[in-house]
Amino acid sequence: MSMPSEKEKVPVFKSWTQWYVFVLLFLVVLIIAFHYFTEFFS
Repeated sequence: MSMPSEKEKVPVFKSWTQWYVFVLLFLVVLIIAFHYFTEFFS
């Protein structure tokens, strides 16, 4: 069994800008979630 080459992989996002936006939004969601978790359990 051979590993699929880079050309065969289907990209999730078409451009790097979409990846940056996705990562930033994901980090913001994590920050908000941990903020409320710490307030809830304090």
